[in-house]
Amino acid sequence: MPAISPPASAGPTRARVLLANAAALALTLGTVLLSGLNPRVLLFAFILAYVGQLILLDLLLRIHRRHPTERIRNALRRITRTPLPGQLSAPLVEEHSGKAQRLGGYLLAWAVLTFFAFLLTHVNADKKLDFAWAAFGREMAWACLLTAFYLGQDLLARTLVVDFDASTETNFGFNSNEMGVLGCAVLLAGALVVVRQSMGAASSAWVVMGPLVAMRHIGDLFSDLKAVKTWEIYGKMEE
Repeated sequence: MPAISPPASAGPTRARVLLANAAALALTLGTVLLSGLNPRVLLFAFILAYVGQLILLDLLLRIHRRHPTERIRNALRRITRTPLPGQLSAPLVEEHSGKAQRLGGYLLAWAVLTFFAFLLTHVNADKKLDFAWAAFGREMAWACLLTAFYLGQDLLARTLVVDFDASTETNFGFNSNEMGVLGCAVLLAGALVVVRQSMGAASSAWVVMGPLVAMRHIGDLFSDLKAVKTWEIYGKMEE
């Protein structure tokens, strides 16, 4: 029996995707540049935003399990999108047992990557950790504001991928891309820091944040537009 494709209404629209991505980029970069903040505040915002996505995803799944009605499901679908036809889940798995991870496993892996990214953004020209609690507290406060921009982008563009008929582990696997984005950005930034320090230059926070900002926004835009195109094709097939 052929698989039944989800309805076209389950997908986002091109206008919402472009508006959400452009607004998030303008608001975040504008805030950092106009306020004179250290660009590493974007790193904190990315961390908080992804943690917010994980918690929000877990919350939506719990709401649906507690109230498995069609009305609740339709309401939750207004801020999420169903998986693309043929889209595979790529969950994090525990190395020894091979068990797919839930919220706790993702938060642990994210914390490890965050630790290395944090070190890279606070290493000065003397290869020492340059950290002050007052500055950190101020940057975290601004990061919370930027996090609101990113979570708003996710809800407007319907970035979260949810299959309410699948397991929690499978749904987390549908939304694991940003883990790879941060991992690649940290590796790239680490290489750039080593090169700059070998040349006697300071490790500017933009060395880390430049690749991360580009990878996040370009990746989000292409992923969201791909989803729009796919749902448009299925919508025409249904007409």
